[in-house]
Amino acid sequence: MGIEAVLLFLFYFVAPANVPLVCLLIVLINVIQLAATPLQWSMLSDVIDVEELRSGRRLSGIVFSTNLFAIKLGIAIGGALIGWLLAWGNYVGGAATQADAALEIIALLFTVLPGMLTLSLILIMYRYSLDDKKLALLNIAAPGHFPEPTTPDNLPRRADV
Repeated sequence: MGIEAVLLFLFYFVAPANVPLVCLLIVLINVIQLAATPLQWSMLSDVIDVEELRSGRRLSGIVFSTNLFAIKLGIAIGGALIGWLLAWGNYVGGAATQADAALEIIALLFTVLPGMLTLSLILIMYRYSLDDKKLALLNIAAPGHFPEPTTPDNLPRRADV
């Protein structure tokens, strides 16, 4: 994610006329984002497992629904923020040309602001302490706590009625 933040900040200084470099940066930034997205969901699963060890309650529904609510809230706030910033920069929809302030806001919305958000995410994730070593220690401390994976051989059978 650090590389993504650096690329986003560097993107601000790339001339829009340099189309090949713009395309390359967009591809690189998106590949990094796409690679990191599945990690979020696996980290949530780790949190659920640790909470089950701690409290004895499985809270997967609450954790995943809270995460989805946070995503939706972020999309709503982000969409509103974009509109407010464009209005602040005197953006005029449908105009053939835009004010310099509007063009600057658009450039910041695509580069520096996402870079700042990525840096804030790095700071937040720095506090995440569930690594492979800690999870292995928790599994050793509570052996057999989690049910065996379901296979065709150990599926529960329903009695004939």
